[in-house]
Amino acid sequence: MLEQPKPPELDASDDILHEISTLLIQEGNLDALYDHILEAATELMSSDMASIQLLDPEGGQLRLLGWRGFHPQSAIFWDRVHFRTSRLVIS
Repeated sequence: MLEQPKPPELDASDDILHEISTLLIQEGNLDALYDHILEAATELMSSDMASIQLLDPEGGQLRLLGWRGFHPQSAIFWDRVHFRTSRLVIS
């Protein structure tokens, strides 16, 4: 059976994901890695805004690692989200 050619946007997605996985292996700077993940997520999802958070179960919070497209005051507000006392919205 012949494999169907991928649409160009899937080839681009594969390239982005490959670049991130390479950075994950090679990159010593986590902030740069988070920035690349945000860039890829906004591109792949055709989004104007994105954020990445880290779950700290012992501290009972989410910590904002990076963001794009939000007002800077929003980033300050969401810097730490205590999930034992806050309602999380997943969309």
